[in-house]
Amino acid sequence: MSLTSRFGIGLIFGLLFGLSTPLIIPEISHNSGFATAQAQTQPTVFSDVPANYWAHDYIAGLAKLNIIRGFGDGTFHPNESVTRAQFAAILRKAFLQSQPTTAQSFTDVPVNYWATDAIYAARSAGFLSGYPGNRFAPNNFITRENALISLANGLKYAEGSPDALSAYRDVDSISNYALPGVRAAAQANLVVDYPNIDQISPYRPASRADVAAFVYQALVKAGRAEPLAASAIDRWQTQPLVTLPAQSEQMSFSQTGQQLATIAINRNSFQIWNIQTGQLIKEITASDQTRFSSIAISHDGKRVATISDNLSTNATRLSVWTAATGEQLWQTSLDTPQQPDYPLPFGGHLVQVAFAPNDSEVVAQLVVSTPAGRAANNQLRFYQAATGEVVQSLDAAMAEPLLRSIANGTRIDKIAFSPDGQFFASAQQGVVDVWRRNGNNRFESLRTLPAPEGFSGFLDMVFTNSGTLNISTLTGQTPLATARLDVWNIQTDEQPSRTDYTDWDRTDVLTRLSPDGKYYFVRGDVAGSRLNNVQTGGQQNPRSGYHDTVAAFSGDGNYLAIANEQNISIFTKTTNSNINRGR
Repeated sequence: MSLTSRFGIGLIFGLLFGLSTPLIIPEISHNSGFATAQAQTQPTVFSDVPANYWAHDYIAGLAKLNIIRGFGDGTFHPNESVTRAQFAAILRKAFLQSQPTTAQSFTDVPVNYWATDAIYAARSAGFLSGYPGNRFAPNNFITRENALISLANGLKYAEGSPDALSAYRDVDSISNYALPGVRAAAQANLVVDYPNIDQISPYRPASRADVAAFVYQALVKAGRAEPLAASAIDRWQTQPLVTLPAQSEQMSFSQTGQQLATIAINRNSFQIWNIQTGQLIKEITASDQTRFSSIAISHDGKRVATISDNLSTNATRLSVWTAATGEQLWQTSLDTPQQPDYPLPFGGHLVQVAFAPNDSEVVAQLVVSTPAGRAANNQLRFYQAATGEVVQSLDAAMAEPLLRSIANGTRIDKIAFSPDGQFFASAQQGVVDVWRRNGNNRFESLRTLPAPEGFSGFLDMVFTNSGTLNISTLTGQTPLATARLDVWNIQTDEQPSRTDYTDWDRTDVLTRLSPDGKYYFVRGDVAGSRLNNVQTGGQQNPRSGYHDTVAAFSGDGNYLAIANEQNISIFTKTTNSNINRGR
């Protein structure tokens, strides 16, 4: 690629992707020295394009070639849609430097419009045409289908073979007029889609990441860029691996997802399942007056911890069982938990139990009843998993500063261990207290993460395998509340490393975050159940249920269990090579 061509492409991507309004573009585009200097100094990594983002290599490759740059704050906004005028300007700078701009004019493109020359050049070269009435609709978003056929037509690709689209399952949704061009683009290896690698997604507006991928692939086809190495990407299966004939009120996966522990919907029994075969390994039924309130299976799948309460005596007990035989290894009494006089959020609990990642400890959390007129106290106690001996207690009886949130009477919404067991977190009213193990193998206060501004509800919290703490909350008031995901580096960040606004409908009642940090499951009465990709906003629906009640991810993030009023479906994630890199 010539130096002039590189600067030209860098200029237009810098203008389109680096500025918030096209009204600034004509002023800068006439100052080539300024634009060139900006392109030369732009970083190749953008703060909102992490290394594991599906289009990272495409975007970084174009940035390295000085073809694109981001916003002034170092971001790229990869998921924003591209207009037809912006796309025409990209084509002009990438492929049409010497193309004349004397094509027939469009009725809705004024002579002084910022992209007039680019639009007419693209029309002259056969990249883009208009709509009936000689309109161009410059501010309409360009669809993926039209972006692909524009490149195929303008670059004069040979028509693709009939089987060029055999790998895609949404071929029937491609417009008839677009089918030859999309076939040609697919055969030229331009088609890139994520997370749905087996779909064209023809009518979806092309995002900045999509356009970067298409253009990079076109440069590869022209010999102007190096092919990218194959990269692995994820896809969730649309059909369940297995369906368990059970109704569940709460679920817990082993680390690798091979075993699933469930509490029956009436809470009078719990079950351990082999999810590969769908077989019931063991079922434990409680006495008439006993109900199970919380359950956790150990990471190795060998033990199960439960919290149960007796309806007649109010006695609450923590028990640990052998998963294979149902033998009770030990049991200890807990303080009496508070009985709420208000409805809990769907799937909410006043008691919780969890295993440390090495399965050596069990932590039990409950909201303890107090005399009338006093706020309830939160209690956290760590027990030896083998013996039931108390290892450490973090509760209101201890007057230490680190217990500020625990002692203030606010119900703990969630507890979580980091994958290496060195950190522990508890969330209440959006405020999260984080502890770190010290040299004596005890937890000591590390930091408190504040609730986001406008906090109105807690959704979920998980330590990810990549070392971050992800916290999902609601901000704003119903019906205008929005869901956000704050990603924290727990050792260094005073503010979230990243904040994403996630899919949320005002009737949604359940959210679960995956431990790999990539996905979240959300369910509501109107929008149904959705499995969304955090980074791309892409949606994969193992099923769209309106009666799902509980969901849980395995510790490695590769399995998802979804329970409804009839059964439990187990879905699995597979890894495939990107279509344009490995196929």
